[in-house]
Amino acid sequence: MGGGGANRGNQSGNVLSRRFEATPALAQLKTAATQRLREDLFTSGYAAQSLEWAASVLTSSAGQFVAADTVAIEKAAIAAYFG
Repeated sequence: MGGGGANRGNQSGNVLSRRFEATPALAQLKTAATQRLREDLFTSGYAAQSLEWAASVLTSSAGQFVAADTVAIEKAAIAAYFG
């Protein structure tokens, strides 16, 4: 019996996404929006502040469930994506 159509479609990517990106004006909009989002989240420091806040909440409120070392390791791993 042949493979399902939905699974096979995922192998080649999303059709709507490919069509969107094939249109130069829409691709430019996506690029501009991605850059603006990066600036809003990462360049501004908002993502780092939010991560710091979440880590401090975990260590102060859930320290009995999550070791501080684990929080520090996970925080560093997440922060690496901000680069």
